[in-house]
Amino acid sequence: APPYPKPIVAWIGVSMLLVAAIVSFIDRQVIAIVIDDMKSDLAVGDAQIGWLYGIFAVFYALAGFPIAWLSDHKSRKHIIAIGIFFWSFMTITCGLTQNYWQLFLARMGVGVGEATLMPAQISLIGDYFPREKIPLVISVLQAGPIIGTGAAFIIGGYVLEIVAGAGAVVVPFFGELQPWQLTFIYVGLPGLALALLFLLIREPARRPAHDAAGADEKDGPFIALRLFYSRNRHTIVFHHLGFLCLTLVGYTFVFWTVSFFVRVHGYENYTASQIFGWMFLIAGPAGPIIVALFASWLARRGRRDANILAPMISGILGVVFIISVQFMPSSQLAWIMY
Repeated sequence: APPYPKPIVAWIGVSMLLVAAIVSFIDRQVIAIVIDDMKSDLAVGDAQIGWLYGIFAVFYALAGFPIAWLSDHKSRKHIIAIGIFFWSFMTITCGLTQNYWQLFLARMGVGVGEATLMPAQISLIGDYFPREKIPLVISVLQAGPIIGTGAAFIIGGYVLEIVAGAGAVVVPFFGELQPWQLTFIYVGLPGLALALLFLLIREPARRPAHDAAGADEKDGPFIALRLFYSRNRHTIVFHHLGFLCLTLVGYTFVFWTVSFFVRVHGYENYTASQIFGWMFLIAGPAGPIIVALFASWLARRGRRDANILAPMISGILGVVFIISVQFMPSSQLAWIMY
């Protein structure tokens, strides 16, 4: 097997992946900031707005399979660079749309573009670091979505406040653009530059795969994957179902939180966005690190299921607090529960 890259090279690569994750979540979550303005301008209801997030998720999931196959055979950094450029371009396109269905199609594109990051990222990590260091690296990268979500609401709220004060802008060919449309454009632009920077990172040499399923190498990756699922089906099925439910709760909650504080507690969009974003930035990144340390502590005490048990406990606690937010009599108590 080829040697692992020097630690500084590997951590530079991880730093770039972290920045990419932050940018992806900014572009993904900015739609939650402009829900009410967008609803009014497009003359649609909550169900149609919900589909704008749902269709993103569907294409994000479906596109991940062929992109994962490409990540096993082609340059990971090129896949990510193309993905960043595409999702950033489609985020800008969201701001240039003139009706609901154009926006719907643009959100599909954002989902396809962002689907490039996770499979290529996991592939890179396996070639950057020895196996025993991977849980910590993944925990660091998991801070990216949290920081990105917080930054999306802080930056998006700030941009929305500025463009709302300036009013609509007339752009040649596209006509009059409302503040919510300009918000998409401004948050999408930095990703175009990041895509070019990603071409500068070093692609690590591919290492032989560790075949936990016991399949012969000549059988190919799909046979190995099928055998692995077959031999571990109970653990994997329950893990996938549990993660699906947790993700459904978390993403839905995040998507509607700003509107919740606008509609229930009377906040302005940009004010709720900025408070929400700062809470994510301050409290959120500690979560994955604490869970990783907790899992390590459990493992040292002989718990073979430590990497399952630690996030399961944290997920249950998260759901308890999510539910409690809905019953708080004041916005201050709701923010505290958050």
